[in-house]
Amino acid sequence: MLPYKSTFVAREIKRINSLGVYLDYKDSKINWYLCGTAILESPFFFCTNFILDRSGELNDGYQTPFPHSIFYAAVFYLFLTIFFLKKILQLYRCNYYTIIIMQLLLVLGTSVTDYVNFDAGFSHIYSLFAITAFIFFIKNYIEKENTLIS
Repeated sequence: MLPYKSTFVAREIKRINSLGVYLDYKDSKINWYLCGTAILESPFFFCTNFILDRSGELNDGYQTPFPHSIFYAAVFYLFLTIFFLKKILQLYRCNYYTIIIMQLLLVLGTSVTDYVNFDAGFSHIYSLFAITAFIFFIKNYIEKENTLIS
């Protein structure tokens, strides 16, 4: 049984290395991907994990509720993105109809819906949320600093 496991582990390591997940750096391997997506998905994952622990069902992270929780995380961050987009456009003093059109164009005119529905685990929707929130907070900070100076 031990040779099978070592062969299996070696095969899995070879497969993971061929995907380009890890980079060789000096004498070690470094994960190419950062942890931001996992951090943003973690509240939804832990909530699902807690619910399954309480129900007494098998819980190893691969059951059907876990991909559903990641889908709900993507939907949640899409709504937060739309909210921050509205706030950004309000800071630029756009009228109500322009804000609605821009929100609809973001959701229906880009591939955001594809990333929410089919690729919820990818970092795209979470990056969009982070960038939109960052722009809002920076613009808000700059406007408040300008009002304090004058």
